[in-house]
Amino acid sequence: MFVTVEKPEVFSITEQAVTIQPQMEPDAEIDIPKDTFDSPGDLLFNVVETKDVNTEDADSMEEAVLVTNVIDLSMSNHQQPKQPIDMKLPMHSTLNDDTEIVILTSSKEFPDEIEDWEIETAQKDSRRRSANFKIRHFSIFTGVTKKKVDADMIGVCMLIQKALNNERQVEFFAVVKTLSRDEYAIVIECALQRKAKKRKKHWEKKQYEIQEVEGISHTVKVNQWFRVKFDGNIKRIGTDQSDTQKLMFHPNRDNYQIFSTEMVDKSNPPIGRIKIELIEETGQEPIRVVESKGCLNNKETLIPRDPITTYMNLTSLPVHLRPPPAAGTIKVLKINSLMQLAKKLNMDEAHQLAIQLKVSPSEVANLASDLPKTDDFLDAVFWKWRGRRPYESQVNFLVAALERTGMDIEAEEVKTAHKELREICFSW
Repeated sequence: MFVTVEKPEVFSITEQAVTIQPQMEPDAEIDIPKDTFDSPGDLLFNVVETKDVNTEDADSMEEAVLVTNVIDLSMSNHQQPKQPIDMKLPMHSTLNDDTEIVILTSSKEFPDEIEDWEIETAQKDSRRRSANFKIRHFSIFTGVTKKKVDADMIGVCMLIQKALNNERQVEFFAVVKTLSRDEYAIVIECALQRKAKKRKKHWEKKQYEIQEVEGISHTVKVNQWFRVKFDGNIKRIGTDQSDTQKLMFHPNRDNYQIFSTEMVDKSNPPIGRIKIELIEETGQEPIRVVESKGCLNNKETLIPRDPITTYMNLTSLPVHLRPPPAAGTIKVLKINSLMQLAKKLNMDEAHQLAIQLKVSPSEVANLASDLPKTDDFLDAVFWKWRGRRPYESQVNFLVAALERTGMDIEAEEVKTAHKELREICFSW
């Protein structure tokens, strides 16, 4: 059967009645009546955790699908009980009073089909903290909400399979904080899908900016290692562009790395991507060396070999840094001012303006691909066009670019704002 630890908990069973309370699953009870087995033997008890396999949001009111851990019971001498045994399993998820639960059980070693599972009735205790039921054979058991079984048995089986395979649904995301003009803190986190929203709020409270994410979940193994690579115009301080780091996932802790980063080329837009790759290691057979010491006397030596490491692309995260404004910047050309202009444009108009600002068509296409939101796209365009230290003639250049794209009202506001020594402001 499936296990999550190397050694199960072992209990000696005789013909006498006994109540077992495993340490591996506190609050669980197994009441074995007298003469349940023909001969003494060892009961093997193991647990597969399921709470973090559920995909409902940690802050939502939606009820979980799997409400108990998976329990694996077997006898060392392969005996099965001759009479029913009372079981009590603690529930790790809170349920409503009217929510019914059932027990799914299977005797298959690899239950991967709906037909491999049987449904047994179960009752909640008065405090709704445990599932009580009877078992007539030793196998694997888990408590599930009945309405989920009735509505989506395939989905329930898939969740159980993830638990048995030691897999979890995770989401990768990036957050950024500007530390100085030349240094940025980038956090890369691999969070359980059900906790991702909560983790992002945690970083926002610390004044980090959430980067644009697609919210795609990935199925990964517990204790899986990942390689983190920086691409584009961002790199770790003091390293070259090929530098890589590692990140490991475990459901019982927060899995993140904080990187001190800088731009590779300060004349280009401060955008890049974080590439996440799966790290897989494959063991190799040792090298056998046979040393002859006579006709019938050979000595064999095994020389171990390092495993083969391979990397597989999993996902990538767009990152857009926000450089602080330079002292003495011409007010109308401050990034905050230019972003007021950006709010008035749609993406087609933004593309036209970028071309008029002498950003090449290929660069426009690349920026649009990495930054699908108009505000983010124009922020990168303005950064590339304006540079770190804007100069007076750029005001007239921007006005002319707006006029060439037919945005006369916007061009007039830029001229007026510059004349009045203020930032761009549209009151309509």
